[in-house]
Amino acid sequence: MAEKLLKVAGYIRVSTPGQAQEGESLSTQTDQIAGFVKAKGWKLVKQYEDRGLSGAKADTRPGFMAMIEDAKKGMFQGIVFSRLSRFARNTADFLKYQKELKDKGVSLFSLKEGIDPSTKMGEFAMKLMSLFAEWERETIKEQMHDNKLARWRDGRTFVGKPPFGYVWNGEAKRLEVNEKEATIYREIVKMYAGLSLSMKDIAIKLGDRGLKAKKKPFSSVVISDILKNSAYYGHYVLNKYVYEDGKRMDGKKDKKLKPESEHIVFEIPPLISKKEWEAIQVKTDFNKTKSKRSSYDQKLYWLRDLLVCGECGGTVKPHHGANRKDGSFPRYYSCYWAMGNGKAMKLAKNHKCDLPYIRAERLETEVWNAIMKPYLFHSGSFKGGTWIPSKMGELLDSSHYDKAIKQMGKTVESLQADLKKLNTARERIFDLIEDDRFDKNEMSRRLNRNKEETLIVEGKIKEARQKLTQAEEAKKNDVLYREFLKDKKGVLKKLAADLYKLSPDDMKRLAEGSINGKVKLVLGYDETKDTEIAIPKLEASSNMALLKQLMEEGKIGKFFSKDGSHDPSGYEF
Repeated sequence: MAEKLLKVAGYIRVSTPGQAQEGESLSTQTDQIAGFVKAKGWKLVKQYEDRGLSGAKADTRPGFMAMIEDAKKGMFQGIVFSRLSRFARNTADFLKYQKELKDKGVSLFSLKEGIDPSTKMGEFAMKLMSLFAEWERETIKEQMHDNKLARWRDGRTFVGKPPFGYVWNGEAKRLEVNEKEATIYREIVKMYAGLSLSMKDIAIKLGDRGLKAKKKPFSSVVISDILKNSAYYGHYVLNKYVYEDGKRMDGKKDKKLKPESEHIVFEIPPLISKKEWEAIQVKTDFNKTKSKRSSYDQKLYWLRDLLVCGECGGTVKPHHGANRKDGSFPRYYSCYWAMGNGKAMKLAKNHKCDLPYIRAERLETEVWNAIMKPYLFHSGSFKGGTWIPSKMGELLDSSHYDKAIKQMGKTVESLQADLKKLNTARERIFDLIEDDRFDKNEMSRRLNRNKEETLIVEGKIKEARQKLTQAEEAKKNDVLYREFLKDKKGVLKKLAADLYKLSPDDMKRLAEGSINGKVKLVLGYDETKDTEIAIPKLEASSNMALLKQLMEEGKIGKFFSKDGSHDPSGYEF
């Protein structure tokens, strides 16, 4: 076959503008091709070239495509190039055009790889390529999976179903907020974190309205999955588990956590702040572990499961003394390790706690006073079960938030500029891939460093945005408080009286919805009695949504109507 070849074409290519301008690589390839053709005794009828173009895709190279068209017209019987990577950078392109050219009687000659049909080595190489094509067809499914995973990891596609509240925009290649579902999600958060409704009750309420989570009916399990999903503060983690069949007796798949390096993280528009999400997780964990007993005497202890010992970290539990003749009994709270037995302490390698027993009435009054302050805006205090109002203080001033909001806005802008620079730098690194003189190890080192710096900046941007949102929300709340004080200051005394008359269950509900974390009990000293006492330390905030819910349930606010019936319409937050 080779002896009959008279006409051949040459093809040269360089991938960077610098190489194209200097012409060194082009001239080297030209000399190599000319020498080979001369040694074979063939005629070089034309040379095709592409300057400063990547070889990633053959159809983006005009010189290459012109050569293919001329070959199909019979202008030459062979194409010579310095190495396979000059002709095609991927197997798919090589096999495609090699077959098209072979059908037209055109052979390929690669100088470096020695693909020359006129030699034994060239014949073997062609057979090897055919074998490789067969192998490629057998493994196409695996390649498609890998490609799909790569596109998923890069955010170019989405595998599976988006979380409730989001939808995949295939054109824009991103997850976007589904406003209708997002509204329902915020309702779920409000009912659970704000109104302290159980997951089952939330599911029932949504089901009564005919609502569904995508196509699935709401249930306590669905609500739990939604509340635990970190996607809602903008951090959506996928590809976390590998599932195995036949591991369980019920036939369901067992899942095993994959290494963190294989996890796929989608940065998506948040529906709540990370702080709000973390508070939900704390509440969820708390609800899992809190006491399930519902006897009457346990219900009297509305601080149960809300107390922790500040001395040893143990749980503070309720208990009561011996029954009196009238059937009543003294109530106490005490640290588990203050009353624990010796064996339990030995097993836990703990010692007896010094926190004294606390009379329930005293502790509950102190904690309730602290909880009520945010609701009544420090306008008085309970003394002997009676609310004593104080003079209305100055209205809250929200101007101090403006400076913080402005500063955080500048921080976000600055970090976004840094991120843009890092993205530009990464693109420049990738532009060097086609440069044969570029050190691949150096490229890898630069890309890794760029990735690390990008992750750090992205983390700072997320944190700054969260702080900005928190400052804006705090300012908004202060404005609401100020308006509330202006319009409703005359009813604070009556509101306080109603709040103090709540049942233990409702007091517990309001306490759980208002206390940030738990109440820490620490040792203090009572000079009047010359003895050590337990002092409660807590942080509480007003929960206006829960307060309004109690009004709608008729638990407070009946004084708004002349006949004393329930009419919360005159009390808006």
